[in-house]
Amino acid sequence: MDEINQIQNPNIPPMSSSPSGPVQPMNPMPQTMPKKDNYWFWIVIAVILVVGALVWWYVNQMTIEAPIMGQPQINKEAREDIMMSNDIEGTDLGDLNKEFMEVDKDLNSL
Repeated sequence: MDEINQIQNPNIPPMSSSPSGPVQPMNPMPQTMPKKDNYWFWIVIAVILVVGALVWWYVNQMTIEAPIMGQPQINKEAREDIMMSNDIEGTDLGDLNKEFMEVDKDLNSL
């Protein structure tokens, strides 16, 4: 039975009797390979920074306009209406009774 306990498993490195302590198991993945999750983390951070910078720039571009304290301006249509009404009032229509006397005579002759 001692022979069975003495057989070494080929997948396990041999035990050494060094004073430093037990042998560390071999790591199947080398420590120098970066994790793929680390790339996603930096991509997400970069996207957040870019979006934040764009929002900050956009908000700073918005300005509040000062209210106008002067007299209100009359718009173009109101000015045109005033000019037309002044022209109409200034038009001399003459005496309408004299204008239509001939028409009245023609009608009376019928």
